[in-house]
Order: sequence, then structure tokens, then C-alpha cells
Amino acid sequence: MASGGSRALGLGPLSMTSREMLRQAFLPSHDERWPQGERLRWIYACKMFMLPLAFAGHLVIWLILRGDTSTVRANLDLTMATIMALIGVDVVLTVVFLRRERVDRAVFLVTAALEIAFSVLWVQATGSVTSYFISTFLILAFMYRLIANYWAGLTCIVTGAVGILGAYLLEEAGVLPRASVLASDAAAAVVPEAFREIAFISFLNALAINFVGMNLLARAFERGRVALEEARAELRAVVDEARLGRLSGTRFGAYRLDELLGRGGMGEVYAARRDDGAPIAVKVLHAHLGADTTARARFRREAELVRRLPSASVARVLDVGTTPDGADYIAMERLEGEDLGAMLRRRGRLPLDAVVTLAHSLADALADAHAAGIVHRDLKPSNIFLVGDRIDRIRLLDFGIARLYEASGNATLTETAAMIGSPGYMPPEQAVGDHDAMGPATDVFALGAILYRALTGQPAFPSRSPAAALYEALHHVPPPPSALAEVSRGVDRVLAVALAKDPAQRYGDPRVLAADLARAAGGDLLDELTDRATGCARAAPAAPTLTGAPIEPDATRPARHAMWLSVGVPRPDRAPEES
Repeated sequence: MASGGSRALGLGPLSMTSREMLRQAFLPSHDERWPQGERLRWIYACKMFMLPLAFAGHLVIWLILRGDTSTVRANLDLTMATIMALIGVDVVLTVVFLRRERVDRAVFLVTAALEIAFSVLWVQATGSVTSYFISTFLILAFMYRLIANYWAGLTCIVTGAVGILGAYLLEEAGVLPRASVLASDAAAAVVPEAFREIAFISFLNALAINFVGMNLLARAFERGRVALEEARAELRAVVDEARLGRLSGTRFGAYRLDELLGRGGMGEVYAARRDDGAPIAVKVLHAHLGADTTARARFRREAELVRRLPSASVARVLDVGTTPDGADYIAMERLEGEDLGAMLRRRGRLPLDAVVTLAHSLADALADAHAAGIVHRDLKPSNIFLVGDRIDRIRLLDFGIARLYEASGNATLTETAAMIGSPGYMPPEQAVGDHDAMGPATDVFALGAILYRALTGQPAFPSRSPAAALYEALHHVPPPPSALAEVSRGVDRVLAVALAKDPAQRYGDPRVLAADLARAAGGDLLDELTDRATGCARAAPAAPTLTGAPIEPDATRPARHAMWLSVGVPRPDRAPEES
């Protein structure tokens, strides 16, 4: 057991010696970082917001107290003029020296000290050593320690302690009057002498406790940041290793396969090059599905369906074949950009005009598919590729579970009653496996859910498990977009119709949805949709009686994630897909 000052505190891997704890509580770390770049700009923006508020607040207090007979106007005017001058100097230094990529350390500490100094002045002038004004020191010190560094927090603590101690000693020596802005009769009744001394000692104690607490908390945050950086580095290493798939470096036909772009439930997608040097993407069926006739038929059908569509809507299929070891493959054009899911994770939400542009782009692509007799059935942000990161140039991906339909609405291929699709974007008829009810309105529902996510920053149906998704698709009505974003009731009505539980109540044509959304964005409240939107919130019709296979996730693909077929080149910083 360690002895004396090195005795261990705590248990297991989190334990530390008392000497280490004292060092973390009172001393800076070895790599104290000064704010710069984006962090410095954020601090600058905060100061430029808070300093004018402080100036305006003191001005209001000044005007109120000037009409109060219990104040000494001359002393009040002098005190307030000094405080406002200090705030002005703080603003000038902030504007001149802190609007840079790298911080001027001395000026940064001076501005922190100024903000404590004018608080000290007000506390001394009003004799309010026991009032809530004291909390200003603690709050500022805590903020500067967390958002800046140890030295900024220490500057606030030292400035507050020296200021209050100096004021106290000068008052005791008779150099400064107590509560100089108050009339003599009011000043005599501020606080009893003994209580004033106790309050002063308690304040210094609070400063010390605050200093220790904020240092330990900042160290804990720093340890978390370091651990996160290490985890990210390990994840990047794993991702780099994972870029090499089982077929990387192999050649068949006119194609040489390079790094792995992604894996899905059906296959792997490789970056590849043809013999003429043209970059392409090759999707290869998983080896364990090679003996599954259903999976192979679905894989080949995907290529057939994509070939029916205009190249402006999908990644073009260049070739379909079989590798020397018997695995089916699809060679497609390789797209540059990112998928919509990655953009939404990075940006959170999109402005309304961008969502309208996205709606038109998606509606045109879906209209092409529906005109060819194809229902996508797995539309979601990660299956929408933004060519060149532009929302007006999209490609639909992953037609692995797409479905052909006739004008009558009957499927042209026999399917079992399995729930396939992506939770959060599948409509009620798809969730319960009612294939006869699936048609273009199925994709319209998914389109509405995508636009809802892009506009509000939140999914309309947040559950990711199949069971919860089934319940939400049938019974959950998401809050109107206007409750989460600054949009009109017209937008609420458009998306309510798009997300109707009954497919017969939805838009039949995605282009009409996009047109109505554009009208709503222009200020039209679409009053004609009021009754229809209200009725769309009702629960879906009862699920049909199913025969054959029970409702369960498709055995050929994971239930939580639909098949991935992004043939674009992902960026190094891309996170796992947003379903």
C-alpha cells in the first residue's frame, strides 16, 4: 500500500494518488491549449453577445437607481461610468485582438480580468458582499476554465479574490467608504460587522472550492476528449483495414477490384477500374448466398430494374456477370459525392428552400421509376446519392427489394409475406406485408418521411427495431413540422398527406407532393388540404390476413439494415449510414 501523500484514492483503473489529485486540482496540465481557430471564433461570438447585454443591463440599473432617494447620485454616476468604461475597453480589445485565427494570450487574459473587475466595482460600491452579484465571479471563472483554459480561469479567480480582498482592506482602513452609492443611513444598515466578515471569508472559500471543482471537471472533460480521439484513431485504423475485401486486388474479365466501398446484406461493393482505366464500382453477391436461388434472382433482378430507368435517376449498370468462382456481380458507374444520410448527420437539418429542391429532385427520379412500373420500397437517406454533394443532382440506390407492379396494382413476381424494408421509412402496408396494397404511394410515404427528417432534423418514426417500427407505422402520428422548425401550416398539411396511414389518402404522384411543398414554402397555406390532412392522421386499416410465411425479417438480409448499394466514393470522415 502506498503511504503518506501517495495513498491511492478510488478503486481499480480509475484510482489516483492524493498527490496526483492535488496536482490536477491546482496545477495546469502539461498541454494546456489556448483557443484558436473555430474555438476562438466561438468565444469571440459569445463575448460580443454578452458584453452588449452587460452594458445594457448596467445602463438600466443606472437609470433606475438615479431616481431612488436612497442613493448618492454622484457616487452612483462615477461608479457606473467607470463600469461602462471598463466594458467599453473590453469590447475594443475583443474586436481588435480576438478576431483572429490565433489568440493573443495577454489580451485574452486582460479581457477576462476586466469582466471580473467591473463586477468587483459594483459589489464594493453597493456593499452587496452577500448578494447574488458575487456569483458573477464564480460563473465567469467556471466558464473561462471550461471554454478557454486553466490560465483564463485562474485569472478570473485571482482577479476576483484580489479585488474583493483589496476592497475589504481599504474599507477597513477607511480609504474607501462602504456602499458608497447608498445614502449614509442606508449604508449603516447594510449588514452587521460580524456577518460581513463571515460573508467575506465564505466568499474566498467559495472561490477556492470553485477553482478546485472546475479544474477537476475540466481534467475529466479532457480525459474524455483524449479517449474519444483514441477511439476515433482506432476506428479509422479498423476502417482502413476493412477497405480491403476478400476480392481486393483480384481481376476478372476487364475489371480490377481495389478497395472495398461498403458491405450490405446482399453483397460487397468495390472500387474498380476497367482495362481502359475508367473508374467503376462492382457489386459482388456474398459468397454464402451463392447457393440461395432466391437471393441470386433478386440480385439479378436489381440490375434488370436499374437498366429500365433513365441514367439521370440511377447509377448506370454497365455489365452483369459471374466471377471465376461463381459469384454474381453487377458493374456500375462510380459516382463522386456522398449520400443524403451523411449530409443530414453533418448538417442536422436543411433550410426549407433546399428541402423543396430535394423534393423536386426525388420526385422526378421516383416518377421515372413509377413510369417504368417499379416501386423502390427501400427509399431512405442512405439510398439517395448526391452527385457532387448537390441536392439537385441525385441518384437512387439499392433496388434490391424493388418491386414491379401492374396498373391493377398486382405484383408481377410472387413474394412471401415478409416484412422487408427500413424501419422509420416503411409505410403501414409494407410493415404488415400487404403486397397487394403496395404501389407508388409506398414510395411517397418514404419520400414524406425523408423530407420530414431533412426539414426538422428528427425522424418522423424514430424506432429502429422491426417490432417498434411496425407499431409506429400503424399507429404513431409524428408531431407537425411547425412544432420543430420554422415552417408554415401549409408545410404541415403537405407532409401529413404524404405520411397518411392509408395509401389511398396519400399523394398518388410524388411530383404533386413536390409542387405542393413549393407552394407551401412560398406562403400558400393550402387550405384545400385541411380536411384531407386531418383525416390522414387516422390509424391505418387493419392488417390483412396473411397466409404462408409469418411476418418476420427477410432471412436473406439483416432486419435492422436494408441492403446497402452505395456505388459512390465515400469520404474518409463518413460515419455509419443513417437508415
